Amino acid sequence: MIGGIRRGPAAVAVFVLLAAGMLSATPPDRIRLIYSDSTGMLGVAVHHPTFYPAAHHIAKVAVMLNDSVVLVQQFSRQTNNQELDMECPVAGAKPGDRLSVTAICSIFGKRTETLLLPLASPWPTRVRDRRLCLAVQTKDGGIEDSREGDPGDVGQEH
Repeated sequence: MIGGIRRGPAAVAVFVLLAAGMLSATPPDRIRLIYSDSTGMLGVAVHHPTFYPAAHHIAKVAVMLNDSVVLVQQFSRQTNNQELDMECPVAGAKPGDRLSVTAICSIFGKRTETLLLPLASPWPTRVRDRRLCLAVQTKDGGIEDSREGDPGDVGQEH
């Protein structure tokens, strides 16, 4: 008996389990952000491995557009044991804006990632599939396919 409280195997077991849970608690290790300017939706995937998602999970996600809060959402569990997936409408986002997402673990830690919306698309708007932009200009000003083989075999090595 220490300090009037009896210590026994059950108390030690509870302490060990609590300590093990705290030691295995980790903050989110990465956040993937994908914004669709055509739909105004922000896709968020928070990578946060856990063995017990009912108790150790992403508890809160905050989304900001520039310096304004767009959404704060609470969660009681993750999508699966590896990550939390969610979508958020971001009304009024425009080129040059900054989207920030902060994910907070239910036990320990947080992570923030920021996505800057590009001022202009790096790809020509008339091209439907960037993988097909494999042409080169010839000396006489013409255009030819820079790949060998059938144009339909996109993605295969040449």
